[in-house]
Amino acid sequence: MIPFCLQIGPEDREGYELLKKENSEMHAKSAINELPVVQLRQGTRKDLWKMQEGSMRHYQLFSENSRLTLTQKRKRFESVETFDEAYGSKGSEFAFSAASGYVDKETFFLEGDLELTLEIDGKLSTACADSASFNKEESKLILESLPSKHVILQQEGLTISAPRIEIGDKIEAKGNVQILREESPK
Repeated sequence: MIPFCLQIGPEDREGYELLKKENSEMHAKSAINELPVVQLRQGTRKDLWKMQEGSMRHYQLFSENSRLTLTQKRKRFESVETFDEAYGSKGSEFAFSAASGYVDKETFFLEGDLELTLEIDGKLSTACADSASFNKEESKLILESLPSKHVILQQEGLTISAPRIEIGDKIEAKGNVQILREESPK
């Protein structure tokens, strides 16, 4: 090995500091690109805001344990938060509980022993499913079941059973659909 010595004069100092800064930023960026940043949380509360029918709606999500993962994609950061034993509400309009779930920029997803109470067209409805996803852009709630099971949606004496039920501007049941009406006493 040959020893090497470099002498920097006052006129070179600014260029040297700039190179040093660019090099450290480059190393920091590549480290984040290769390894996401993970934060484990306990007693998590998420506030989700959504513009709906001309007004801002506020939803709350709670979880005993969650995991926030940040990854860098080019010059932007993306985050995904996963939850264990998630539950939440929006007043009397919406409430849920599920074994787990996640929230990212576009989607709110729940799965495992999912129970929902929600207001559809001013009527109180309840649902049981294996998973639910809500895409913010589509403004559609999609309830799905495992292949051997069905989603159950109940509303004022009506029960809909199907592998998939989509709730948006209208309710759509897909797959092997069964509709039961509760007879009112005479």
